[in-house]
Amino acid sequence: MRCVDVPALAICLLLLPGDSAVHQQRYSMGTMFDVIAYHESRPVAERAVDEALDEIERLDRVMSHF
Repeated sequence: MRCVDVPALAICLLLLPGDSAVHQQRYSMGTMFDVIAYHESRPVAERAVDEALDEIERLDRVMSHF
């Protein structure tokens, strides 16, 4: 078990040998989001990161007053 300390958030990840790490950053809601996914299939990890960041942007549009 490996824990990564992210400001205001601690994410614990179970890393298995051979897992691919995919990391992307995106600015939204006035802050920078870092999303990291680990999976044995890199395309699956990439899709998970893209979907997570898309959901953050969707929530920003729903909650934004601008």
